[in-house]
Amino acid sequence: MAFESEVDDACQLIVRHSGVAKAFSFSKEDHPLKGPVGAIRYTVHVGFKDRDFTYEGGHGLNWLGEFERDLKAGWHGYWIAQP
Repeated sequence: MAFESEVDDACQLIVRHSGVAKAFSFSKEDHPLKGPVGAIRYTVHVGFKDRDFTYEGGHGLNWLGEFERDLKAGWHGYWIAQP
């Protein structure tokens, strides 16, 4: 899945949980290949206000699932971003 598509999915999750997607920023840091050929790994940085959260993404990983879990738990303080 392309990172841009994952960011779109993350924005939909934010809205689904009553947040404001434009209050968040997303960036990706690629990691050099290690292990089996084709095993893609990267770190996703999610910014919100003065906070930065990191998730591991890539083949076999589900950073979106972890991100949604954190949204539900209120770890990002996403409710603060509501209009």
